[in-house]
Amino acid sequence: MKTDEQTVAIAFDLNFRHAAEIFSGASDYLAEAHLDWQLMPLNFGFETRLMELARSGQLAGALGTFVSDGWVRGLLETGVPAINMFNFSKIGIVPTVSPDDYATGEAAAEHLRAQGAQRFAFLGADGVYYTRLREAGFRAGLADGNPPHGKDVAGVGSLPKDVAERGTRFDRMAESIPKVESASRVRYNTGTPPPPLCSHDAMPIVSMEIELFRPGPTLSDQLDALKGSSELIGIFCSNDLCARELITLARHKGIRCGKDILVVGVDNDPSESIFAGIGISSFKQPIRETGYLAAKALHETITNGRISIDLQLQTPTQLIPRESSLASNRARIGQQAANYLQENLSDPDLDAAAIARRVGVSRRSLELAINEQFKSSPYQMLAKARLQLAQQLLRTTRLPIMQVGTRCGYPEAHHFSAWFKKQSGVAPKVYREGQSPLLS
Repeated sequence: MKTDEQTVAIAFDLNFRHAAEIFSGASDYLAEAHLDWQLMPLNFGFETRLMELARSGQLAGALGTFVSDGWVRGLLETGVPAINMFNFSKIGIVPTVSPDDYATGEAAAEHLRAQGAQRFAFLGADGVYYTRLREAGFRAGLADGNPPHGKDVAGVGSLPKDVAERGTRFDRMAESIPKVESASRVRYNTGTPPPPLCSHDAMPIVSMEIELFRPGPTLSDQLDALKGSSELIGIFCSNDLCARELITLARHKGIRCGKDILVVGVDNDPSESIFAGIGISSFKQPIRETGYLAAKALHETITNGRISIDLQLQTPTQLIPRESSLASNRARIGQQAANYLQENLSDPDLDAAAIARRVGVSRRSLELAINEQFKSSPYQMLAKARLQLAQQLLRTTRLPIMQVGTRCGYPEAHHFSAWFKKQSGVAPKVYREGQSPLLS
């Protein structure tokens, strides 16, 4: 394949909203690296089409959410390098770029403990690797982050029959399509897998007593067992869909979310909060960053035959606390104020008084709530949030400095530059010139 006509497939069929962000992140890297790849999105049922393209020699590489090492091995044998995205399955034969699912579980445990939960449960579907990682991290977080040496995460349970059969079916599919020699320069030695790309692959499951809930018909009976408990129960759900199912069912049983149970999910999907009738505390996943990093890893693989040892392939998630996991009234006021602050950083008139009016409390009540929830003051929170946004925009975009200032609540360029230099010690232009490109 000619280097000026490289086609790269992006194969992702789990979430349309995420697919768009992945494509956007990969496109950002292509623009930054001055690559002329043609990105080809493949959605539901991509496996057959992807393998056909690989056998025909039309692909320079593939980014995807793959189901098994066996299927990926068939792809690699066509000479098409690949990068796996997300921990849907445990993939060891190629690098995996994903949010840090284990650390997400740890952070969920830390948050629920901080909100006063005394008893804990985990809700997630069997058969998905990220569910195991999140549960393992949750257990570790509840054990104060000091996991003993023990059983490997991958040794806990096994893929259910339907998922395992799906992988076997794709393996057979890979073998059934006639092979066409690829013109791609990169070849994998499929007998020598790349080094481990997920630092949590060998992390042990902590022997921490938590209740395991599963979505579906049995969840109702499991919730019945919680009724009448005098303990505040913290429940970490592997995604927002599970969280919504739990909250809705609990409400029908008279179990109050935020009072009897505290619930945290993953995905930060606003539609699930709407359907649940309450704001779901959730981890925002770095989907765009994952697409960016996956494209960078594939580029390094195509160019060098391997990725650089210092390329960070796991990206941190961010917890957005809402009513579902905030036990006290002050905590809810503090978080409501923080959310409003984050959404209105471009407002030059935003200050403690404006936030207090929006939340519907006195300025003193706001200050007490923010101090209790964040150990900070409204002024400090606002300054820190604006500085973080400014630094992020300077690092990751080519926006003119005046536009960066406007987005941070400083429409006058000279005022923004003076404020930024006072906060960070250098002028915005100097800061931008001293920073590496996005996620490099």
